[in-house]
Amino acid sequence: MWTRNVWQATAILLLLTVATFQMRGADGPGSVGPASAGPASSETPSLVIENCTVRFVNKSTYATARPGIIAELPFEEGDRVEPGNLVVRLRDEVALTNLKLRQQQADMETPVLIAKQDRTATEMELNDKLNANRIFRTTFGNQTDPPPFPKSEIERLRIIGEAKKLQVQQAEEELALSQVAAEQAEAELQTYRVHAKFTGMVTRLEKHVGEAVNLGDEIITIVDTSRVRVEGKLPYADARRLQVGDPIRVQLVFPEERSAELDRLISPTGEQPSRTRLSEENEVFAGRIGFIDVESVSDLGLVNEVRIWAEVRNRDNILLEGLPAVMKVLLLDR
Repeated sequence: MWTRNVWQATAILLLLTVATFQMRGADGPGSVGPASAGPASSETPSLVIENCTVRFVNKSTYATARPGIIAELPFEEGDRVEPGNLVVRLRDEVALTNLKLRQQQADMETPVLIAKQDRTATEMELNDKLNANRIFRTTFGNQTDPPPFPKSEIERLRIIGEAKKLQVQQAEEELALSQVAAEQAEAELQTYRVHAKFTGMVTRLEKHVGEAVNLGDEIITIVDTSRVRVEGKLPYADARRLQVGDPIRVQLVFPEERSAELDRLISPTGEQPSRTRLSEENEVFAGRIGFIDVESVSDLGLVNEVRIWAEVRNRDNILLEGLPAVMKVLLLDR
């Protein structure tokens, strides 16, 4: 009995030893199981788009809708403007006087009142004569004498009454036309003035007070620096993996080296000092894809490039128009 128990214990120990050896071998250098793959990455897979360019979303260069002479430019470069602010005004004295005239004409209701009173007087006269004839017939019904007011007189007053109604209508139509003319004068006056359409900063003044401008001449440029559009190009196969609304990350990336021609201008000896990395290059801006082009032909005639852009909020005005950037698109599970 004792011998049998010893053999059973020996067999159990042997099985445990083999199992331990197999487990250690699975974790060893030669293993190809899941343990050899290492820890799973917590980062979301991404697609990097290089050589992107920063552009302002809202950037407008204002011009006037008519030629004239600049009378007012209230803002200077660097000033902040709000929607509705007057940014350009041409000399508009004649237009302003014309507007006042048209407004006074639009307020003149006297001709309408006179025409209505005249119509009322004619109607009263007609009613008085009709009543007089009715009383005569009631009082002297058996006599053959004609009524005091013959039929021709009554018909004449009816015609005059219709004419008086038309005069009232004419006066009302003229008043309505005067009101339209006042609106037209107001619209014409606005062509002498330009108002800002969005909040932004004045970045350029092309003209000054007293200068003459022609139709369409550039006068003032206003930029909203709060949002920018980062644009780049990527291969068609990569573009097919993306969708509008996918999250992106943007960073500025400046070239580490300058061209040889520029180096000769800066340093005749050809020495190129190392560039100190800017702290702004460490800033990351979050946004989402706003557009994926439906055309694939690039400026160079290539058919394997697709234009893409995303909008991001320009924190602390770090992103300036024209700066180089890199866009990283976070690839989502579809």
